[in-house]
Amino acid sequence: TTGFSGSSSGNYSSSSGNGTSTSSSSMNGTATTGYRATTGASSSGSSSADGTTSTSPVTTASTTSPVTTASRTSTTSPVTTASTTSPVTTSARTTGPSYSGSSSTPTTATTAAMSGPAVATTSFATTGTTVTSESPTTGSPPLGEEYVADFSRASGYLYRDATATDRLTDVTVSAWLYMAGSRYSDSFIFHNGRWTTDGFGVLVRSAPTNRVAMFYPPSTVAPSGYSMPQGRWVYLSVVSTSQDVWRLYDLGTEVAVMQMPSSPRAPSPKFSVLGNGQGMFNNFDGKVAHLTVWDKQRTADELVQDSEFGWVTGREHRLSLFLPFTEGSGTIVNPEGSRAYLGPMLTAGTFKWEPWFGVGTSGTSGLLPATTSPATTSPATTSAAPPEYFAVDFIGRTGQLFLLAAATTRTTQVSMSCWLYLYAVAYPDQNVIHNGRPTADGYGIAVMGSTAALSISYGGVSLYPTSYVVPTGRWVYVSAVSSTSSSWSVYENGVLQATRSVSVSPRTPQQRFYVAGNGMNPINNFNGMLDMVAVWDSVRTSSQLVADSNGLTGYEPGVALYVPFSEGAGVDIRPAGQKAYYGVFNVTGTFRWAERSLE
Repeated sequence: TTGFSGSSSGNYSSSSGNGTSTSSSSMNGTATTGYRATTGASSSGSSSADGTTSTSPVTTASTTSPVTTASRTSTTSPVTTASTTSPVTTSARTTGPSYSGSSSTPTTATTAAMSGPAVATTSFATTGTTVTSESPTTGSPPLGEEYVADFSRASGYLYRDATATDRLTDVTVSAWLYMAGSRYSDSFIFHNGRWTTDGFGVLVRSAPTNRVAMFYPPSTVAPSGYSMPQGRWVYLSVVSTSQDVWRLYDLGTEVAVMQMPSSPRAPSPKFSVLGNGQGMFNNFDGKVAHLTVWDKQRTADELVQDSEFGWVTGREHRLSLFLPFTEGSGTIVNPEGSRAYLGPMLTAGTFKWEPWFGVGTSGTSGLLPATTSPATTSPATTSAAPPEYFAVDFIGRTGQLFLLAAATTRTTQVSMSCWLYLYAVAYPDQNVIHNGRPTADGYGIAVMGSTAALSISYGGVSLYPTSYVVPTGRWVYVSAVSSTSSSWSVYENGVLQATRSVSVSPRTPQQRFYVAGNGMNPINNFNGMLDMVAVWDSVRTSSQLVADSNGLTGYEPGVALYVPFSEGAGVDIRPAGQKAYYGVFNVTGTFRWAERSLE
């Protein structure tokens, strides 16, 4: 089933009739915005550098369950904080894996916002970074070959000059965390944006409370009633249900709600983990593994699934950033997910690599003994929800997309695939994708107007129908694979449907790549929905095509172009992975966003 979430206007450019050059024309088209991204100013206020000496009082409103907070220093004026109006009752989970990331009883907590974290301005050198790699414990290999980044004694942090997500609501951030010791100042778990001016983050308040808190710059903090435990692993998640409400989970069990008095400011291009870029005084003393950032609200069951190593692959839709920590050595941590192309996580300071073997039933050891089987953390312990995807909808042949570059210049041993939903058989022919200029060169996939036969199109030459008829009214994953320049095989969902011999070879693709059209008459645009367009510089096998249908990253060897359509809003659509530098697609006409679930 598909559903549409709204509409907005945008300016689109149209291509010229000969398919070789473009002329700009402004027209209004519809594309759903999907996401709510309202921004607002954060509340003002600041705190002292050491967070220990109080010079002016801070008043906190009473909550329905007692939460002890320390007085904070305000350098300007006393800060009065707001509280939530009703408590949130949580219940213990009765399903999920047979291990626990927390031995404490979940608590009911209603939280209040208060003045900002204690921060230090001491400069922290980022040069001369050293990282040591510890020998893995003998015995079973780490689950999923993942590792732990050990920043004990607040030795450093990870950062990059790009956000993990640009969203301000419907966001989920999770990670396995091990706090080795309390800090005398607040320590950051993560911050998305610049911690001094914008974005949002999660921190652990200074000892003795060690309360987990939400943070909006410059100084708004909402501490929870949940204290970060020491000396054991916990799987911590924060889920944004609105721009000012965040729910805190310990291994899928809700333990607190953090209410902010204002909305966050749109994040600047910065993301940091276990620190805030300001100095070691605000670094986290401990370890981190398996960090995920989602552009959606994850459910309790999904959070339990995400905690299991090997469950998240990096290809999931709406997975904005995933740090699997699979390197095991070096100073760079490579992300996966839709925003991985924006760059790796770099290191300021030092850290150590440790192999990850999972969490024991007590949650206290950190690493399982070598003789312990990791079977309890198998993804099979919970049922999988069907993956969710966005698609572009060109109902009524309303538009097309194109790049000013070809996906590849190869003319043989190539593969083209996409998810396709055809609304109806209609004359004339409907173009699905074309690599090159449809009037002059290249090749592509089209649906013949009179029969709905999947056809191979050679630009400037002809259209070659196959015996495979594209069904209407349902999603299919179609592929055209060329083993030689004169032979094509057509697949549906990885199953061979037809072969077609062509007496001529295609001309070398040049200057263009089209989706849902051919750059000429819009009457040849596609009447349907498309998703996950992929072009390969190789001959894909049946089993590989089945795997491809679940999604790619765009960095796989042999991928010439991958367009995941993961944006879900707006008019800017980009390739993913190694061809992201191609930039956004040009849009002629209109389209709208649809959301689908593969049942």
